[in-house]
Amino acid sequence: MSQPEPREDDWRDLLGKAARGRSARDLLKQLPPPGNLPGDDVLRQLASALGLHPERLVNLAHHPKLAPPSLPAGVWFNQDEIPGETVRRSLIWDAATHAAALFDTGFHAAEILEFAGRHQLQVTDLFLTHSHHDHVEALPDLLRFLPHPVRVHIGEGEPGVPQAIRFTPGAVFNVGTLRVETRPTPGHSPGGVTYVVSGLAVPVAVVGDAFFAGSLGYPPGAWEPALEAIRRHILSLPPETVLLPGHGPATTVATELATHPLFGW
Repeated sequence: MSQPEPREDDWRDLLGKAARGRSARDLLKQLPPPGNLPGDDVLRQLASALGLHPERLVNLAHHPKLAPPSLPAGVWFNQDEIPGETVRRSLIWDAATHAAALFDTGFHAAEILEFAGRHQLQVTDLFLTHSHHDHVEALPDLLRFLPHPVRVHIGEGEPGVPQAIRFTPGAVFNVGTLRVETRPTPGHSPGGVTYVVSGLAVPVAVVGDAFFAGSLGYPPGAWEPALEAIRRHILSLPPETVLLPGHGPATTVATELATHPLFGW
């Protein structure tokens, strides 16, 4: 385990998303102003009313950081930022062939290009979890400066990336000896996809903004379908699977099943 990192969402963020998703924002009127933690009993009452696990929400409130798991060899999980925004992108490669795949782009291409060049990786494929600007901003520069042709992939229901080849979730790709399985996880975005990579020491799932450690990317108008997609396509993976979200620390299926206030109970 690494040093604890702040989760993308704290207890107030998660309550706010659950209240919006369940059309129950009036319940939050009893919360104190931001920066103040309510009593545990208030948190338990709100959790019960919004379909959250009471004790897990209390634990999230008192322990906002998470010690992420060690990443298997062949995974670079990088945070990129501009003023006021951060995002994660992942580079995953096959040690035998040096073939590599990039998952989402972030804002800047330079660090990706430098890392791939230094490790002599040939980026053959770029997989997009969804098309929100922070996940595709560096795409034009990457296509311009990567030294080899790159295939860009996106789920068929996701708008706005003309350079990408669209696929139906369920499709499987190969990157060297690695296998990349695609699973539909819409909600936060209409055609969101989770990519499950096998062939490393443990399975790795790049989940984008469909799921965060202890929370999820808000799914406008699709609360229950988004929860069901997470249960079916992310939390059904083997417990040791490392989850790489678009924001916040890495986690594992086992950790989230044991601690997430929305799932696993």
